[in-house]
Amino acid sequence: MPVLRHIPLTFTAEAILRIAGGARTPRSDAPASGDAFSSGETRRFSPERQEKFRPLAEEMRVLALACAAPAVAWERYALESAIPETGTVTLCARPLADPRDDEGDAVPPKGGGSSMPEQAEGDADGDGTPRLSLFLGESATYLEGAAYVFAAVTTIGPELERRLAAFEAEGDLLRAYFLDAAGVLALERASAALRRLARDCAAGEGRSLSPTLLPGSAPGWSVEGQEALLRLAGGDRLGITITEGAMLRPLMSGSFLLGVGDFEGKKHPATLCTGCARYETCLWRQVEDVAEEPAAPGRAEEGPLGTESPRKGKGKEKP
Repeated sequence: MPVLRHIPLTFTAEAILRIAGGARTPRSDAPASGDAFSSGETRRFSPERQEKFRPLAEEMRVLALACAAPAVAWERYALESAIPETGTVTLCARPLADPRDDEGDAVPPKGGGSSMPEQAEGDADGDGTPRLSLFLGESATYLEGAAYVFAAVTTIGPELERRLAAFEAEGDLLRAYFLDAAGVLALERASAALRRLARDCAAGEGRSLSPTLLPGSAPGWSVEGQEALLRLAGGDRLGITITEGAMLRPLMSGSFLLGVGDFEGKKHPATLCTGCARYETCLWRQVEDVAEEPAAPGRAEEGPLGTESPRKGKGKEKP
């Protein structure tokens, strides 16, 4: 089962400043709802404040890079069907071989089927191959035309979370705020490594990628979908767990689904962010606006092991 580790993380103090100073503030005459931010003021740091906070941003950048242990676990699954009318996506429960292997056929799950989400009764094809269904709601439409999907979970480990808690306990909320922004960048860089691998795999097959689908962010797909993704991707190999409220632990972790197939003629957006209620205040959208050369993917490993940001609400905003 593939795990990507040793992912180079590179980002600048300016990128942290962009995120920390880039959220919108709500209108003073509007209720605290998604609509309240639609015409709020963009809180950009002035040049003077940028200079004032740049040493702190650099300090937290260095600390975040020292704390982060980026890793991604994933599996690929053949897509049986995607039915927008019902919002249901059906996958073959046997993961495909690692795209870097010579074998292209489906292989049985490593370690048995215990890590698979529960199957619907009688959900198997003629040769007994098990299937599993996910309810994505209206987001199922984005997987029409996909041949298979990447189910992925990513994390930067628990140490940055501990440092955040320590700053907050000391009342040093400014450092906590800038370290949180740095953590968002680090987690996005880790997620981007898997997306690049998926993009290269798709390009080698003459295919393309669907939009990135996140439980709790993709339209119609509830945050509870993280539990299925955690199992599909084998997140236990990274020490990732999930709470009863569908929150991932460590907090600086995320999950997503990515389709690979023929989407010609599909008018899929490059990002689903514009339809999100948190569009105007989301830190992840600020990350997307930071134009930096992404780091190269890290080294992938085989075999078992040996978003969220506490202020952004994992599963409700884009990685």
